[in-house]
Amino acid sequence: MIKEMIVRPTNEIYEEPLIIPVSIPAYTEVYDLAFTLHHQGKPYIGRAFGWDIQYWPTQALPACFIIGESSIWSIAFDWENGDEAPPIITRVEQNIVGHEQE
Repeated sequence: MIKEMIVRPTNEIYEEPLIIPVSIPAYTEVYDLAFTLHHQGKPYIGRAFGWDIQYWPTQALPACFIIGESSIWSIAFDWENGDEAPPIITRVEQNIVGHEQE
């Protein structure tokens, strides 16, 4: 879905923010992809929905999935409490206009 991203906020020089369109996948699509890769249990580096993704299964560190670019938008799933426990999900979307939890 197309959302808007604040590239430059208002400040003492600019009265209006600079806002551009950006394509952000639905949270459910990202969730499904994260769990599909987690169940496969193999490292993966690639792209999905137009964004870079990485998945690292549990080895010396807990399993981790991340999609996006942290300066724009990203979601990380960290299985810090074990592979069978629900992951800790961190959403970075403060630059997305009207962002809200789905």
